[in-house]
Amino acid sequence: MSASQLVYNIFFHPLASYPGPLYLIASEIALTVYSLLGTSQYPLKAAHDKYGEIVRIAPGTLSCIKPQAWDEIYGFKKDGGGIAKFPKDPAFYDEKMLVTQQRTFRRSLLEQEAMTQEHVGRLMEHFENDFGFGEDMGCVKTGVYHDWVKFVIDYFFAATLPHQRHKLWPLNRLLALCITASTRRMQAQHNEASWERVRRRMAADKERHDFMYCFLRQAHKEKLVTKTIEAQASVVILAGSETSSVAETAAIYEVLTRPDVYKRLNQEIRSTFGSIEIKLQDVLSRLPYLDAVVKETLRIHAPLANGFTR
Repeated sequence: MSASQLVYNIFFHPLASYPGPLYLIASEIALTVYSLLGTSQYPLKAAHDKYGEIVRIAPGTLSCIKPQAWDEIYGFKKDGGGIAKFPKDPAFYDEKMLVTQQRTFRRSLLEQEAMTQEHVGRLMEHFENDFGFGEDMGCVKTGVYHDWVKFVIDYFFAATLPHQRHKLWPLNRLLALCITASTRRMQAQHNEASWERVRRRMAADKERHDFMYCFLRQAHKEKLVTKTIEAQASVVILAGSETSSVAETAAIYEVLTRPDVYKRLNQEIRSTFGSIEIKLQDVLSRLPYLDAVVKETLRIHAPLANGFTR
């Protein structure tokens, strides 16, 4: 990168009026390196602590943590105007909506309540036996990731490499060497493993009311071909792998570091239910503060590798 490009990025870029650390706004290199190392959250937090809610974190990138920004940036335009006219493929759109609708469909969640209660009860039984009788029932036995979860995490890192290298011209060719044959092989293995799980689930044809049951039921109604079902269902596998545990960990951290929030949430839950046998429909309708905590967690700690860019 030439000196003139650095000067332009710092002083004459359209985003030059926004504050930010010099080493971040001068070039894409710093943020890309942090992203590849998985530590980009640290310089971003330091930048927001110093400069405020809107910070420039790369020559052409802003980071905004204002609560109102979520609706302003990702929501619909209130005037209904200024929307780009993108060409739309109705079939492709329906396939994508099939995934998002079934993942958030309230009825499918309620149908899984018995299965959820079974796992919660089993988990509590394991804890009770371990703590009460000194017998390890096998929960959290090894203290390491399950092979499948580790595989998914490695896959996400592998997918980050080609995304980041395009930001660093003319170094992108050098970074391409980092995407080795083993990395590409790992991506192919993940895809095949995901598709194999989907094939086994389709072949089982069980009346098990999980997310795949709802997805497959709707897919058969739409008469989607097997390859399309495999491709769309693999998104469900990725989305439900480590993202849930990351979001839950973030929620617990945020609640425990805010005594007032913890006190109010604790009071709401304990005053509503007297045991662990909580009906899902009651959770959705009778715990508004818990619902707010979950939504705020997803806003400030989006469980994605690179956050929500736009």
